[in-house]
Amino acid sequence: MDLISILGKKYVKEILLTLYKHGTMNYGNLKKLTHIPDGSLTRRLNELEEEGLIKTWEEESRYRLPQRMCKLTELGKKAVLLYMLEDVIPKLTPKKQSLLINLISSSDNELGDVQIH
Repeated sequence: MDLISILGKKYVKEILLTLYKHGTMNYGNLKKLTHIPDGSLTRRLNELEEEGLIKTWEEESRYRLPQRMCKLTELGKKAVLLYMLEDVIPKLTPKKQSLLINLISSSDNELGDVQIH
């Protein structure tokens, strides 16, 4: 699956932006903040991890079961920039939009390893 396909899926934006804003968090807190149903959240977390956008692991806790912890990877942080651009681009003049698109497309920039199809 390519980056744009996964970023367009339902709930992905909410998950990535929440992890960006709050940092590492457990599944329960992520669920509370995003209000995403259990099955959908689990499915999306698995897909995001497969694509390298997040890292998850089990952590022992004071609760009965280990807690599933989640955090953004470096690629996940770069993907969040695309969501931020989504909000900014429509507010720019056409000339500035063109300059920004050229910057993103450049292989010399920090987003150079993000594949946009």
